[in-house]
Formats: sequence, structure tokens, C-alpha cells
Amino acid sequence: LQIGFTTFLKFANDFEVITDEEVAELSKTAFDVFIKLAEKQNELAQSEDVADKFMLTIKELIDAKEIEPADILKPLHLNKTSTICYHDSDYYYFIPQSIYAKVSEFLKRKDEMLSITDRMLWKILRERKYIVTPELSENDNHQFAKKKIGLAQVRVVQIEKKKLENF
Repeated sequence: LQIGFTTFLKFANDFEVITDEEVAELSKTAFDVFIKLAEKQNELAQSEDVADKFMLTIKELIDAKEIEPADILKPLHLNKTSTICYHDSDYYYFIPQSIYAKVSEFLKRKDEMLSITDRMLWKILRERKYIVTPELSENDNHQFAKKKIGLAQVRVVQIEKKKLENF
């Protein structure tokens, strides 16, 4: 925001719409406003429990049938090509990028958002043990479990059904 505003002020000054003194004053005011906005956004991100919000939203999407988990044992050709969630008797298996996008889209419709990146979210979910992660060797930095879906081994966000039901 600051860069865009500074560019605008330079443009206005170049066309002599505002003076150098006005540029300096507006730049200082804008900087102070942007700092306050950043502080408020930081407070919001810290006060909001993003991991719980993500889990609650997944549960809500499944309950509302906006996500329809496909049976992981069912032949792949019988599932929809847009399937982002599979399940067996104990777990849900989500395609990582797809579930993050789906939750973000759903929250956006409610004028809400996830205030962190997907990588940060996965890290928090792992730390809280909300998702199942594989035992890794020192050289392996994969953050998701592997699951056979159809003929392929796929990295998935694996969530225990019992944990999701508690949200």
C-alpha cells in the first residue's frame, strides 16, 4: 500500500497538483495509518484461532454437503473428477491445495478469511496434531501423509474423523 501511495503522490507532484511539502506530510500520515492497520491485522490474526476456524469450516462444508467425501476403496473411475476429499472408516483424506482453496472460497462468501498462508496453516495443524503426519527421516521434509488413491500414491492432509467431529 505504501509503495502504491508513494507512486501516486509522486505522480500528483510531477503534474504540480500537490507541493513537495504536501507530499512529505501525506507520506508521513499514510505511513502512520499503514502501521496502525498492520498492527490491527496482526492483533486479529493472533486473536483468531485459524487452525480451529479451518477445522470448523471443513466440518461445516462436509455437513452442508459442499464437500462429499468419496470412499477411498471405491474404484477411482466411479468418483467425480473434482473430488477433493476421500475417506475410509477412520480418516478423511484431503488434497492439500484443493482443501485450502475450498475453505478460503467458502469463508470469502461469508466475508471472512484465513489470515495465514497454507504453509503456516499446515505447520500449526501438525503442531496441534490435528492432522496425521508421517514419521520422517532427517532428509525428508514432506509434511503430508501419502495415501494410495486409485493407482497413484498421493500426498494428503489426513484428519482423523473423531477429531473433526469434536469441532
